[in-house]
Order: sequence, then structure tokens, then C-alpha cells
Amino acid sequence: METLRIDLHTHLKAAKRTPYQDDAPEHFARALSERSLDALAMTEHFHAAQFWEMHDAMLDRYAYRRGRFEVGDTLFYTGAEITLRERIDVLIIAPLADLRRIDRAFAHPLSRGYHPGAREFADVFDALGVDALRIGAHPLRPDKRADRLPDALIARLFDAFEINACYAGEHDGRIAHASKRRGLALTGGSDAHAHPGVGAAWTEAAMSGDTFHDLRDAVLGRRTTAHLHPAHEDLTRAGRDLKQRLKAELPRLPKVTPDAHEMALA
Repeated sequence: METLRIDLHTHLKAAKRTPYQDDAPEHFARALSERSLDALAMTEHFHAAQFWEMHDAMLDRYAYRRGRFEVGDTLFYTGAEITLRERIDVLIIAPLADLRRIDRAFAHPLSRGYHPGAREFADVFDALGVDALRIGAHPLRPDKRADRLPDALIARLFDAFEINACYAGEHDGRIAHASKRRGLALTGGSDAHAHPGVGAAWTEAAMSGDTFHDLRDAVLGRRTTAHLHPAHEDLTRAGRDLKQRLKAELPRLPKVTPDAHEMALA
């Protein structure tokens, strides 16, 4: 077994309505190397502006193989974050082909601002049978608590719960207990929207290789350990400060919302 050190929750864009910047992957890759990490998961919000344009731009610039981009010496696994109608966030990690299938599988594309309910989301995933990981992001965040859902539905929705650097602290022990009680893996992610925050929390995964399927098998096999960087508060603060500066400096793109006519036809 090899060990992959991966930040499983990152955003290459400063905010949902800011444009993707071509130099962002290089900044994130350098930050990974500075933290002695190997990889990250790109989990931009599905309903963020330029979601697919960002991936197309990266395909023009970086090799994409086995479910991840190769950015210098680091790996960027593809994925997305979706907000369910119940205001619960799910990280999806999947190869691009499966990510596109997921996007188109609902009444309206997720990348056009559709937010399915939790049961609908679980039903569609069961029917699709796609290769994907699903992680409950910041599951005890007060305004987005995943444990409001019935246990049976949680079991259908998630493969893991996350220790999130932005909300680290008093809930971490409860999240670890909740994941263990439900037979879910425990992962770590920074939730960084700017490169200084990368690696504030991360996951140690025991894997037989470095493909998406190896990562999936490690999570499903609960061969993961969540870690907080000793300076996670400082890293998170630095990332948040740069995020705010970028939001102030960059142009604001139109909000992604479902088209009313298409919704009526769905």
C-alpha cells in the first residue's frame, strides 16, 4: 500500500461568481508541495459560473488521465460540490465522464443551478450506477447539518463525513463519532477558495495506486485518516483574506439559475 496525502475539498475559483483564472492550478500545486501534500480534489460548486469552462481550460493545458489532472508533480482529482434542496452540501469526486453524466441526470442540469432534494439525489445515483465518491461536507455546520436527515437516507447519500478546516473545533469529535457509528469513512478537506488555505485539513489515504479508482477503494474501504494542519487557523485565515481580495478585484459573473422555460419542459 502507498500513502496519498490529499486535500479532498478545494475550490480553484475564489467564489461562485468570479471567473476562473488560468494560473490558479499552478498556485494550488505550489501550495500542495509547500505542505508536503500529493494531491487535491477539485470540488467547485456545480452551480458556479464557468463550471465546465474551467475544466475545458484545464484540459487544454494539463494531461488528464485516470480521473485526475497532472499539474506538475501534483494530482488534481475531478469533482464538484452540490447543495441539496435541504441546504446540505455533498462533495462528489468522479472522473469527468461520470461527472458529466451526473450533471445531466436530473430534471435540469446541476451546472445550470438545479438543486435536487436529498431523496431525489440518492434515487438518481442509485439508478445511474456511476463511479463516484460522495462525502458529506462540513456535516455539522449549524446551517447545513447533514444529521437532520434520517439515518437510512444518510447511508444512501454518503460514503464519508468530512473534517472541514473552516469549521474545525468543537464538532470534530462528534463528526468522527457520527462517521464511525454509521460505518462511513472520515476525510479531511480545507474548503479553500484561494491557494493559501490549501492543506489546512487533509486526508491520508492508504492506496494501491494513485488513480481515481484507487482513491475510491481507499475511501470505501475506510483506509483514510483525517488530519488538521497544526497551523490550520492561520492557513484558513490567509486563504479567506485572499479570497475576499479576489472577490473585490475580479469581475462579477451572472448568477447561474435554472431557465424557467426549460424547467417547465422538464
